[in-house]
Amino acid sequence: MLNIKNSENDFIIYTVVILLLVSGIGLAGLGAYISETHPKLSPLLLAVGGTFFGGVFTLILSFYRRMNVLDLLRRSLDATFRSTELEIDKYRKKFYQYHLTETKNDGWQWMYVGLNFTHSDEVGTLKCRAKQVTDEDKPYPGNVEAGVRRNRFIVLRDPDSGEPTVVAIFPYMGKGISPYHSGICVMETWLENPVVTRVILGEEPINNWDKLGKVSPEIAKECEKIWKTNFKSSIEPLKEGMSTRASEQNSAQH
Repeated sequence: MLNIKNSENDFIIYTVVILLLVSGIGLAGLGAYISETHPKLSPLLLAVGGTFFGGVFTLILSFYRRMNVLDLLRRSLDATFRSTELEIDKYRKKFYQYHLTETKNDGWQWMYVGLNFTHSDEVGTLKCRAKQVTDEDKPYPGNVEAGVRRNRFIVLRDPDSGEPTVVAIFPYMGKGISPYHSGICVMETWLENPVVTRVILGEEPINNWDKLGKVSPEIAKECEKIWKTNFKSSIEPLKEGMSTRASEQNSAQH
C-alpha cells in the first residue's frame, strides 16, 4: 500500500507540474500573439505565463539539486572507511598501482591496476571501481575505498569474486617530491597463498606503462628499483645461527 500511495502522489505532482508548464507557455504565447490587437491585456498574459514557466523551471531545478544532494549523502554514509575531508581531498585524482604477486604460470610478477578517484565526490571517503585483470588477462573488477589514518594512506580493494579484501598501506604518502609512493600490500596470490608483498602507487605511470595486468620485464626492474629506493625494510634477513645465539643469550640473562 505504501508504494501504491507514493506512486499516486508522484503522478499527481508530475501532472500539476506539467499543467503549470503548459499553462505558462500557453499564456505567454497568447500574450505575444495578441500584442497588437490587445496591447493592454498582452503584458498581463506575458507576465502570468512567464511567472508560471519560471516557477516550474525553478521547482524542477530545486528538485534535481535536492536529489543529487540526497544521493551524495547516501553514498557518503554507505562508506565503511572514512577520513576527514581535509585529509583526503588532495587524493581525489587518478593513480597508477603496481604490486608484486605470485602467478600460476610465471612465478612472481609485477602487475598494474588502475585507480581513478577523480569522480569520487562522497564526503569523507574515496571510492572507485578497480580496473584490473587476472594473471591470465581475464577481467577482475572490484570496489575500492581509500582513506587516511595518521598520514598513512590506505587502499582497500574488494574483488567482485568475493575473495579476501586486498589491503595496501603507504606509510610515507605525501613526504618528499617523488611521484611514486612505496608501501606494503596484504593479499592472496593467484595461487591462493596469503602474503605481505610490495606495492607502488604512482601519480603518473612508470615509464608510461598503464596496461592492465603483468608489466614488461623492463617496467618490473623499474618497479623494484623504485620500491627499494623509497621503502627500505628495517629487518635484515637472519643469518645462520643468529636466532640460536640470541636464544642462548636470553637464557643466560634469566
